Amino acid sequence: MAKIEITSIVEGGKKVGKLIKDNQKEILAGMGVAKTGIKLLKENTGNKKENQIIKKKLSYREQMYKKYENEILPKLDSQNRLELFQYIDDIEQCVQQLKEEEERENKLKKPLYEKK
Repeated sequence: MAKIEITSIVEGGKKVGKLIKDNQKEILAGMGVAKTGIKLLKENTGNKKENQIIKKKLSYREQMYKKYENEILPKLDSQNRLELFQYIDDIEQCVQQLKEEEERENKLKKPLYEKK
């Protein structure tokens, strides 16, 4: 292991101590700002991570279902006719996709040859 000279550490410590003593008010103010900044940063990154985890867990259909359930259905009475038709089309397309996927899955699960 390399040996560190103690004299250089002591001299550096004295310089840092003097700097802190001379600029105590500015350092304390900076520490307060840094503390609140770090706190806000942690809160924001925590929320982003939670949202990303939720989005990753939910498939596209589940996200759309949640969107319709929470945002669109409660406001249907205030929607205009064009928006209502768009919602109907979206739902019909989703149902059609589900039917097509079921048919594909059934074809794949069906055995190619029957035992004789």
